[in-house]
Amino acid sequence: MFRRVPLAFLAILVLLIVPATVAAAGPQLLATVIPGKEIDVIGSGFPASTTVTVVITRNGNPDETRTLGTDAAGTFTTTIEAGPGRGGAYTLVATAGQSTASADIVAVETAGGTSGGTAGGVPAPPPTSTRPPAPDRGLPGAPILATLAALVAGITGAWWAVRRRGTQGGEARSDEG
Repeated sequence: MFRRVPLAFLAILVLLIVPATVAAAGPQLLATVIPGKEIDVIGSGFPASTTVTVVITRNGNPDETRTLGTDAAGTFTTTIEAGPGRGGAYTLVATAGQSTASADIVAVETAGGTSGGTAGGVPAPPPTSTRPPAPDRGLPGAPILATLAALVAGITGAWWAVRRRGTQGGEARSDEG
């Protein structure tokens, strides 16, 4: 009975850990504001080669809806015009099926608009980013490594249990033919 408990425990542990690790890598939006010019948006973690709908809201009002495609890695890029007269608080919501990501951005209008990055002789502020602190996701292949480790442990445990049964009862087991 005690030999079966570790294998069952290991199987349950793998079933709990692997989906949680895989689920941690969800869709994200990264938006970088270039004051007085534009907002550069990068979406990642979406399904590969699919359609993404990006709804753009500016100052609480619907502004635009874009339909974009993701590449084989599940990423897309787009640029939103945020020049003179287009500053304000933006909310971006990207959706592809059940995958959704959002970002809130503030685009600052500069007095210099798009003319050389200065505002009345004062340098324009540097670009800002909505990039959240990068979560520590461990190794990129961690789910695969965890699955392989669990598989190796399960096979080793099963081999050890079968081998041990063969040596019980006082008789020695030989691996030779």
